[in-house]
Amino acid sequence: MLINEIQCIIKDSEIMHEDSSKWPHQDENGRLQLEIEMNGQSINIETAKISSLADTLSTEDPEGLRVLYYLIQDFKCLILSIISLHFKIKPIA
Repeated sequence: MLINEIQCIIKDSEIMHEDSSKWPHQDENGRLQLEIEMNGQSINIETAKISSLADTLSTEDPEGLRVLYYLIQDFKCLILSIISLHFKIKPIA
């Protein structure tokens, strides 16, 4: 069930169709690296760390980086929701 949800998030984001060659390379702030293998397709993305959506605007491919930014945000929300469910002691009635 969880794997299906992750695959759905990846498919909906259309990150598999993005080309990271025009994205900024690693800098002093760090890097963001993501490797996805799904349905016989493989993509390996490495770019400078994205701390906010504004960081995507001053690049050669702002739309592609925006797709990556929202994908990472979706993953964060999913993980935080799972952690929240795990530690919930008693539902509010």
